[in-house]
Amino acid sequence: MTKPRNRGHAGGYKIVQGCARYPNFKAAQRKPWIRATRAFLVRRLLKADWDTYCLVRQAYQELGSLAARPMSNRRGTPLERAQAIIGNIVAQGKRPVIPGSGTWKRRRFTPLDIVVTALAVDIMYRHCEGTPLRTPYYRAVQIGKAIHYLLRHEVKVYEVEDGHGGIRRTVLKQRLGLSSRNVCQRLQQLTESIYGEYMAQHGSSIASSVLARQNH
Repeated sequence: MTKPRNRGHAGGYKIVQGCARYPNFKAAQRKPWIRATRAFLVRRLLKADWDTYCLVRQAYQELGSLAARPMSNRRGTPLERAQAIIGNIVAQGKRPVIPGSGTWKRRRFTPLDIVVTALAVDIMYRHCEGTPLRTPYYRAVQIGKAIHYLLRHEVKVYEVEDGHGGIRRTVLKQRLGLSSRNVCQRLQQLTESIYGEYMAQHGSSIASSVLARQNH
């Protein structure tokens, strides 16, 4: 009798959670790469670089048009779920800032932030010496997790009378999950179609700036 295949694993590596031997990139590890990538794009824009301008424009046109949907709706194909994750990130970024609310200091992310994050993690995967696994699915998962990290929980508060004159307050937090490698691959494809050529031209320059800082 053959052992059933576990689709949540690949060579002992848990797709979303990672494992001790092949850990996923952490937010602190991604941070210097994202900062360097964003600073590089800003410098190129100040120099009126046409390729950078096209990258920004394409990011807003393609990712900014994706529709958001309720976090409770977890159905759909991997592509539809990936589009919903990006759509909700963009929608959260457009919400007005309400002073005094619990989320008024929260950063709002734009379609360009999503592309910068994906580009930075892809460069990190290719150039960082500490990358534990060099396989296409590991690369897709790291890009997918970095994008998913930008998605905030949707908070709903329900108040119901308890029958004794009091109010029972329930806080429900929901967020679209990163449930499979297929969703990560679709997130990678949606963003790589925008930054692919740009990374081929400037990826080494961005990586050099990050590695030079780490060595000092």
